Amino acid sequence: MADAILTSSGIYQIRNKSNGKVYIGSSIKIEQRWGEHRRSLAAGTHGNEHLKSAWRKYGADSFSFSVIEYVPDILMLIGREQYWIDALNASGHNGYNISPTAASPLGIKHSEQSRRNMALAQTGRKHSNETR
Repeated sequence: MADAILTSSGIYQIRNKSNGKVYIGSSIKIEQRWGEHRRSLAAGTHGNEHLKSAWRKYGADSFSFSVIEYVPDILMLIGREQYWIDALNASGHNGYNISPTAASPLGIKHSEQSRRNMALAQTGRKHSNETR
């Protein structure tokens, strides 16, 4: 039962237990997305500089991952994510979401370090013949 729940689609939060700040996200496979967050945070390659800095400062044990709403209809994910970003003020001083708009990179100014990290992540990547 728990495995089925974590592979469900929905809205999740990453909460810093030390200061109460949250990151809100949505995924069609929550457990898989949490693994991606944990790996990139541990490696120091996560794209969210605020969350990455807090992870380094407070340590992994200071963060909890939890589902705040299951959303069976994946077409409603972005709208529900926006609701929770607003409701928890996750893009302001109380949160780690960089953009105030769910699933939108518009208006985000990446730091020089973030740009280097993104470029490094693409180094050596080969495009398929179809993509070329």
